[in-house]
Amino acid sequence: MGTPLAVLRKDLLQYHVAPGDVELLLANVTGRNAAWLRANDDATIDEKMVELATQFVKRRATGEPLAYIVGSAGFHGHTFLVDSGVLVPRPETEHLVDDAVAHLRSWDGVRALDVGTGSGAIACAIAAAVPGAIVHATDVSPEALIVALANAQRLGVEGRVYFYLGDLATPVRRKRYDVIVANLPYIPTVDIPVAPDPVSFEPRLALDGGPDGLELYRRLFADAPGMLVPAGILYMEAAPPTIGALAELAVATFPEAKVELGRDYGERERYVKVTTPG
Repeated sequence: MGTPLAVLRKDLLQYHVAPGDVELLLANVTGRNAAWLRANDDATIDEKMVELATQFVKRRATGEPLAYIVGSAGFHGHTFLVDSGVLVPRPETEHLVDDAVAHLRSWDGVRALDVGTGSGAIACAIAAAVPGAIVHATDVSPEALIVALANAQRLGVEGRVYFYLGDLATPVRRKRYDVIVANLPYIPTVDIPVAPDPVSFEPRLALDGGPDGLELYRRLFADAPGMLVPAGILYMEAAPPTIGALAELAVATFPEAKVELGRDYGERERYVKVTTPG
């Protein structure tokens, strides 16, 4: 015995979850795409799938991000494994990666650093897009680095992406790079969302930027100037409320450098780009 898909869908919608989210979770549970699900309302779903789909939808109803429920998220044309120990990769970060990739492709034998790599999405996306690049990536969380290594293996870049456990740039501070990318916590402590906001489910370690959201960037600035080659670039993600202050800090830290602001898909100022002389 089983449950018709139309009946199951109706039952799941009673949990007040967006219909699109219900469809995505049903697709994940059944292994079928959304088009098949829409065209086969009379198909019967076995009870194990019904139970799992119900569990997933109940979790989503609490605000838990879809990526944590299905265990993956799309980023820069790839699918990355994620769990509750890492930040969910955001489309807002993709333009930053595009900018870094364009710069790295113009040179041979390039080296890049991803500070606070989390799931490894930025580091692996750069390595996948620039076959000649060697990418180092750091994180203070051992759990995050386990996920990042799995993603490097999935994308087939594990031979060119090297992971280091430690605080910010500390494990590699004596090395020099053509590009350094940092998507560090930038939410002021008092502004960190609470449930049911989906962001509240993400690790606080990946969200909390201190009193003004810039505490970790200040610490990174202690090492970053000496880690860039001439004409090297430092990219730092933030958000509209904090990005102006981050740009000011960058100007003070790199008085000879060119400091610019980059925008995301929504035309919001999203990252600071620091190009050193040379």
